[in-house]
Amino acid sequence: MNRLQKVVLSGLLLLGACSPPPSGQAAEPSGKSATDAVQAPSPEAQVAGLLGNSGSLAQDHSPNILHGDFDGDGAPDLLAVVTVRGMAGDLPAGVHLVLPWPPNAEVVPSDNLAQGSRVGLLVIPAAGNATEAYLLHDANPISILDTEAALELSVVPHSELSALEEPELENRARGDVIVVPTEAGIDTYLYWDGSTYRSFEPAEEP
Repeated sequence: MNRLQKVVLSGLLLLGACSPPPSGQAAEPSGKSATDAVQAPSPEAQVAGLLGNSGSLAQDHSPNILHGDFDGDGAPDLLAVVTVRGMAGDLPAGVHLVLPWPPNAEVVPSDNLAQGSRVGLLVIPAAGNATEAYLLHDANPISILDTEAALELSVVPHSELSALEEPELENRARGDVIVVPTEAGIDTYLYWDGSTYRSFEPAEEP
């Protein structure tokens, strides 16, 4: 084979390596699929998509987004502090209103969310792919959710509940627990019991 033939053969081999695969034949994977390029929606987008006109992220809370496995199913959930507005009956179909704090005796139940706490807690299960959420709201007009203490919301992992020395709470909660501080310095807790979210208030020391 002379020099010219070698050059031509090398060119043909190079063209073959760069050409696309024949029709109907899949290309070699590059390590990334098309779905890898799709990013999960931001917390803001998730809240807006779920609540619509019924609420938005509370900008005066920092943080206003927390994470945890609140229902204990092993999937990460998202907790958003949101301002609420409008009527409970106007909440989107996928948003379940939960009132973990029972109304005080003098409070007349109302469908108007504005008559309760100014903010609510939106728990989004399986964050990123959720089509449903739980809006935890306080029907009482004077609510611990609207106090400065509640700005310090936190999450206690289920594996660390024993450190709270509240055996009753540890036995009831299926997942991580939401801690809502109060002005009195006594933390209250929100937890998933397997069917809904409930509040837990420790007994005050005598």
